[in-house]
Amino acid sequence: MYNIFLLDIDDTIFDFSKTAYRALEYTLKKLKIPFNDTIFNAYMDVNASAWALFEMQKITKNELLDMRFSKFFEKIRFDADVSKANKLYFSQLGKYAFFFDGAKEFLSSLKTIGDIYFATNGVSKAQHARIEKSGIEQYSKGVFISGDIGFNKPSKEFFYYCFSHIKDFDKSNALVIGDSLSSDIRGANLIGVKSIWYNSKNNQLSDVAHPDFVAKNYNDVLKIIKNLNKK
Repeated sequence: MYNIFLLDIDDTIFDFSKTAYRALEYTLKKLKIPFNDTIFNAYMDVNASAWALFEMQKITKNELLDMRFSKFFEKIRFDADVSKANKLYFSQLGKYAFFFDGAKEFLSSLKTIGDIYFATNGVSKAQHARIEKSGIEQYSKGVFISGDIGFNKPSKEFFYYCFSHIKDFDKSNALVIGDSLSSDIRGANLIGVKSIWYNSKNNQLSDVAHPDFVAKNYNDVLKIIKNLNKK
């Protein structure tokens, strides 16, 4: 019976791109740097590359925070204060929590099947603020944030921490659900827990990780779980 769900938040429940857009727009306005969709996409590319290095443990969290803005400013050819940019950006991240369409209904339905535990990478202050603002804690039994734990997905240590804080945890009853192959699904592979890759953007499967199941929408996720629990 699958009734323990380690569920990702950003780009699974929350549309992080919308939050990042607002935060970066504010940041660059304060720094008197032009902002448009092309510049935003440049930032997101750099940010994704930095997070990938962090998830592979090739850089530290502080190096990630410095790198993404320093590389971004290099890319758009502007000289700006990286530390100030980080402070401005993080001052805004916690202010926004945009749900994907159907996310709340999905959480309500998933809650009727089992216990939801949100498991997310991110800076503690920003993630706690967004979670509180959104009200999604009402759906969950607990929240695990890498910034609180000291380890990030996909590390075994992150997931072992989660396990140790879930009463009567049995990994044979657990599912990891998330959009990221490199953090959610790879983490599930490393700890031997089955996973559902939430691939709403129709991304290509890579050798980074091997999901047990693939869902293109929330209804797919629910159908997969219900079918598994029929067996």
